[in-house]
Formats: sequence, C-alpha cells, structure tokens
Amino acid sequence: MGELHNKIAEICRARGISVFKMCKDIGMQPSVMTDLKMGRTKSLSAKNLQKIAGYFNLPMEFFLGEKEAPAAESDERTVIDLSGLDEEQIAIAQEFMALPPQKRAALVEFAKTLESGE
Repeated sequence: MGELHNKIAEICRARGISVFKMCKDIGMQPSVMTDLKMGRTKSLSAKNLQKIAGYFNLPMEFFLGEKEAPAAESDERTVIDLSGLDEEQIAIAQEFMALPPQKRAALVEFAKTLESGE
C-alpha cells in the first residue's frame, strides 16, 4: 500500500468518514483510490489531490510530504454527546462532524442567521 493512500486513509479515519464517502463527496471515482491502494498507480492527478486537500482543508504540500499537518487539524478530536438523539439526528451530527472545519463554521453561521430571523 502506498504512503499517499495511507495518509489519506488515516485522515479519513480521524475525521470519521470512509475513503469511499470522501471520493463521492468530491466527485472522484473510488477506483482512483483503489488503484492507489493496490499500487497500480503511485500518485494522484493534481486535480484530484487539490480536491482532497480542499475537502480536508489541508495544504496540498501535506499530501506530497513537504509539510506537516497543522497540529490543530491532526490532533483535533471533538466529542459529542449523542444520547437522547434519534437515529436521524445522530446521522445529521455525524455528517456535520465529517465536514471540513471551514464548512462546519460556515454552516454554524448560516444556522445562526436562520435562528435570528435575518
């Protein structure tokens, strides 16, 4: 298994999403990651790498091994108490936490505007 695939898979695990879901979310064929995992390809196109970097809000250089992940990103663990929620609410919370931090912040701001009636 390639180092690049391992790095992407680890980030997915840390964010609580599957590699398959990440592929679907960014519009990339899952077979691209399968080929990377199986060693049939050794790298990703710049376009796909840029999509993945944007999805996780990380610099492309991180995936190229030129830069370490920001400590807050790689060590960030958010614990949410899901007790008392129904299955639909839990699914929504899981989807929310799977979003990159920048998108979560934008969604929270949007919810605040709805709440205030603006």
